[in-house]
Amino acid sequence: MFGISGSRVQDASARVLLELTSPLRECRNNVEMMNKILSVADEVVRRVAAVNRNPIPTTTQLINHCVAQCKTLGVKPEDDWGLDLNPDDVGFLLKHLISRGHFASDKNLIFHYLALSRVLEFGDKFLSVVLAECYVTPCTRDVIIMVDGSLSMKNTDYINQEISFVNKLIDGWTLANDKVRVAVVGAYFANEFQSSPYLTTRKDALNRLERYRVSATQYGLYDGTFSTCVSFLESVYMGQKALYGPRENIQKRIIIFTAHNDPVDVASTKDSLQRFADNGFAVTIVGIGSLQPVYSLTKYHRFVNLSLANMASGNQAIINDIIDNGVCFLSPGFTTPKPEICTTSTTQKPTTTTSAKRDGTTRKPVRPTHPPQIVGDYQNCSCHLDTLYLDIVFVVDNSKAMTDMGLVLVKAEIATIVGQMNIDPSTKQHSEIGLITYNAEAEIVFEPTHFTDVDDFNEALYEDPRLEHVSNNVEVNLVVGLEKAADMLGNMRRGVHKAVIIYASAYKDDGDATHIADQIKESGYDIITIAYVEPDESILVEKIGELASPRMNLTSYRDDLLVDEIEDALCQVNCYCPNQWTQLIIDGRRFSECFFEVQIDANWISSRYACEALSKLNHTGCEQ
Repeated sequence: MFGISGSRVQDASARVLLELTSPLRECRNNVEMMNKILSVADEVVRRVAAVNRNPIPTTTQLINHCVAQCKTLGVKPEDDWGLDLNPDDVGFLLKHLISRGHFASDKNLIFHYLALSRVLEFGDKFLSVVLAECYVTPCTRDVIIMVDGSLSMKNTDYINQEISFVNKLIDGWTLANDKVRVAVVGAYFANEFQSSPYLTTRKDALNRLERYRVSATQYGLYDGTFSTCVSFLESVYMGQKALYGPRENIQKRIIIFTAHNDPVDVASTKDSLQRFADNGFAVTIVGIGSLQPVYSLTKYHRFVNLSLANMASGNQAIINDIIDNGVCFLSPGFTTPKPEICTTSTTQKPTTTTSAKRDGTTRKPVRPTHPPQIVGDYQNCSCHLDTLYLDIVFVVDNSKAMTDMGLVLVKAEIATIVGQMNIDPSTKQHSEIGLITYNAEAEIVFEPTHFTDVDDFNEALYEDPRLEHVSNNVEVNLVVGLEKAADMLGNMRRGVHKAVIIYASAYKDDGDATHIADQIKESGYDIITIAYVEPDESILVEKIGELASPRMNLTSYRDDLLVDEIEDALCQVNCYCPNQWTQLIIDGRRFSECFFEVQIDANWISSRYACEALSKLNHTGCEQ
C-alpha cells in the first residue's frame, strides 16, 4: 500500500491530531469547545503545510499517518503509537479540516481510502470528507434552481438524468431557515412553469424534483424559450412584488439548467439578467449540451458546460465547480463567515465500529437507489442483493490505461457489491460470479463456481497476484473479453437471468465489440458498462456505453453513487415477467408490473380475478 515515513514534524503533528479526536468526540454537544479544538487542529495543519517536503507533500503524509495509526485499511504504520482510535472519529476530524480548506490537493488519496473503508465496512462516516455537505456549509445562501423540462431536452430520458444530476448537486446541502434555502423551479413541465417557495428540508426538495420527473413522463415535452424562463424567474422571485422573496443580507444565487440554444432568444435576456445582478442575484447558467458562445451576448456570473455524458454520470468535478464557483463564492460586500460546525440533516453521531468479519449470509438491504429514475403509481423493481438469482460475469480492463489506483477502486466496488450477495450454492436462490480480465488478451481469473462464500471471494480479490497490478500492455481488446464472457455465460445455469458488467478505462470503437455485445443482448442477457476514466481524460471510453442495455451505461470514475447505480442495475436485471406476459417499461426502465393481454370483453372486476388466476406473481399489475 502506501509507505509511511516522514520527518519528526510530521510525526508529532499527526500524533497531536489523533490525540484531539477523543476530546472532540466528547465535546460534540458543546459547539464552543468543538470550535476551540478544531482551531488547534487547524493551526497544526497550517504549520505542517508550510513545510516544503518533496516528493510527497507534508499534508499527504499527514493523512497517511492518521489512517495508518487506525490500523484498519491495510496501511501499516512504521511505529505503532499505541493510541486507541475510532476510525469514525478520525474521519470526523478530517472532514472538518477539509471544510476549512485543508487537503485540497489530497482528494485523490482520500477517495482511495474512502473506497477501501466502504469495502471493509468501517462506518459510513469514515473519511466522508468528499461529500458535498462541507462545500456548502458554513455558507448561507438563498438558491433558486430552474430545471429544464422543455422539448430542448430532446426526450424524457435526458430529463430524468438532469433531475438526477440536480438531486446529486443538492445532496448534503444543509437546508434550514438559518442555512441554505433552495427553490426548485420547473420550466415547461406539462407545458407550465411550476414555481417553488424557498424550501428548508431535503425531503421537500426531493419531492418537488420527483413531481417534475413524473410530470415529464406522463405528459411529454413541450417547446419553450430561454427568455420566457428568465421572465418567469424575474416575475416570481425578484423585486418588492416577488411572490417568494429572499432573506435580507443573505447572498442570492440562481442556477439555470437549460438546453435552449437559440442565440437570438438568449441575447434578448441581457437586460433582465442585468437586473438580477443589480439586485444581488448571481446567475450561473448550466448549459446542457449547449456551448458558451450561444450565451456570450447575455449577462451571467458563470457558465458551466454540462455535456450529456457528464450529466448522465453525475460528474463530481462539474458539481464541485457549480457549488464552489456558483454558490459558495463571496459576493461583493460580504466577508468570510466565522467557521462553523459542518452538520447536515443526515449527519448522525458516529458509532463505534469493529473490523470483525461479517457473516456472508447476513441479510443486508440494498442502499436506496439515488435517485430513483421514475416514480409514480408503479411497482418499482427494488431488491436485496442477497436475494438475487443471477449469473454475473465481471469483465475488467487491466491494461496500462486503468492504472493501479483505478484497479484498486474497481476491486473496492466489486467487493462492495458481491459482499452483499448470497453465493452459497447450497441455497436455492443464490448468484454465481465469474471474473475475467482483458488487455490485448483475456484471462479467466475466477470461474463461476470457484467460491461459495463472499468473504473468500473478497479475500481472493485482493490477494490474487493477477489482480494486484495492471498489465504493462497498452493495447485494449474488449472483443476477446466479451468472447470469453459469452462462453462463460453459456456454460452457467439454465433458466437464470444473466448480466455482464464491464469496467473499461479505454475503448477501441471498431465495431467488433458492438457485434458481440448485440449477440449477448439478443440472447436475453444484459450488459452493464462502466467507463472508468480520470475526469480530464478523453471521453472516447464513454462510447462503451453504446454496448450497454437500456439505462445501464454508467460513467463515473470516483462517483460516490456508482455502487448504488450498479446495484440498481442488477435489480433491473433481476426484474422480469413470466413468459407471454408483458412487462411495464417506461423510457427503458423496468417495473415489477406485468400484463397479460387477451381479446375478450370484460369489466374491471372480472379482469382482475382472471388476472390473479393467471398470475403466480405476488406483485402483478392487473388492469383491463
